[in-house]
Amino acid sequence: MVFAGANLFFLVPILGGAAFGGTFGFLLGALGMLTSAVITGGIGPWLPFQMWAAAWVGWGAGLMQSSIERLRGRWRSLPLALYGSLAAFFYGVAMNLYFWPVVTGSSASISWDPAAGSIGNLFRFASFYVLTSAGWDAVGAW
Repeated sequence: MVFAGANLFFLVPILGGAAFGGTFGFLLGALGMLTSAVITGGIGPWLPFQMWAAAWVGWGAGLMQSSIERLRGRWRSLPLALYGSLAAFFYGVAMNLYFWPVVTGSSASISWDPAAGSIGNLFRFASFYVLTSAGWDAVGAW
């Protein structure tokens, strides 16, 4: 279920990764995204990128397992909430990377340019991300 950028799907790999480790979170993110796409009919050229990004979101939550175990009470959910907010932006950046070079054309100032070099293209991609989906990802991070 998606509402203005907020996707409840990511609760599963984040909580699963935090509880059972990074490998479990990685597999849960990838296979969960695949299963979701099959059930909802969302299979397309974007699916491998969604699976990859969701898998890394689950793996990152597994890295937080030892720090969460040290906390008590309500404080245990704070690191996961902060991680979920950062993961929303990571997922948005990863999903934009797969189509950025081909969607903008060659004449736009935010498109990929082979003559711009690495730093120039990094600034172009940052501009593309801010203009296209940073606001949507901010709502998802909320």
